[in-house]
Amino acid sequence: MNFSEKDILQIEEKGLSTKEVEEQIAIFKRGNIKVNITEAATIGQGISQIDSAEKKELIEYYDSEKANHSILKFIPASGAATRMFKALHNFADEFDPENDTLRDYLDKNSDADLQRFFNHIEKLPFYEHALESVQKKHSNYKNLSHDEQHKALVEIILNEDGLYLSNLPKGLVPFHKYQLHVATAFEEHLLEAAKYAEVDGVAKLHFTVAQGDKDKFQEEWKEIQVRVEDKTGVKFEIEYSYQDPKTDTIAVDNDFEPFRTGDGDLFFRPGGHGALIENMNQLDEEIVFVKNIDNVVTEDNLQHVVDY
Repeated sequence: MNFSEKDILQIEEKGLSTKEVEEQIAIFKRGNIKVNITEAATIGQGISQIDSAEKKELIEYYDSEKANHSILKFIPASGAATRMFKALHNFADEFDPENDTLRDYLDKNSDADLQRFFNHIEKLPFYEHALESVQKKHSNYKNLSHDEQHKALVEIILNEDGLYLSNLPKGLVPFHKYQLHVATAFEEHLLEAAKYAEVDGVAKLHFTVAQGDKDKFQEEWKEIQVRVEDKTGVKFEIEYSYQDPKTDTIAVDNDFEPFRTGDGDLFFRPGGHGALIENMNQLDEEIVFVKNIDNVVTEDNLQHVVDY
């Protein structure tokens, strides 16, 4: 593979070598090596079954011993909300209420996610905020047709002059609706950590975030800190780190040639969650709970999750 001096500089700035990039391309060409699975894990063979009495005993033992150990909850949170709103972006780009109806559009595209979105839109945690925003932007909103209202509402959810949700980290998208407030996944992780990762009144959490998103998380924490700490009676120490750029992977075209941007630069994609092993290696805590950013439940289901 012949890389230009500009390519080599870009590769080295990521902490990679040309040899490592060539090895990545070789993997693309070779394809994934399949794992030979011999049989499924079952209870007694790879899976241990714990009865209710033993579960209670183990929980009590953990609670009695945790003060003697350093504990941290580690949350991969660098994911953007882009994929969550892919169907809505397609709808905003394609749907023309002057020449089509919402019903015909949904029938034509057979998109179950989009159908579910419109069927339950009023239940979404950001619906009231979106409705308030769209009515401010469109003073005649109530006089628009049903189809025009849906188009305008989707645009206000997505666009920069509205909620701009698809530009947020997934962890900061309004996630759960309660009677008096709306919670993000970020907030739900704090509430959960207070239940099992608290030592001497303090719970420590470490979020891996995308470059440029740390300030957004810190702003969210400022807004919710009083509510969360009052509710839990726990103080929180929150750390952030970025995924190491040397874990990025070169992108290639259909001929396995390096894909390039319009400026001629090599294009790299962030590695998957396995790349965060590098971040975990920097931790000093004895016990680390790992949980993805969108793997959260509402408060009424929290204790069941905490027990396990």
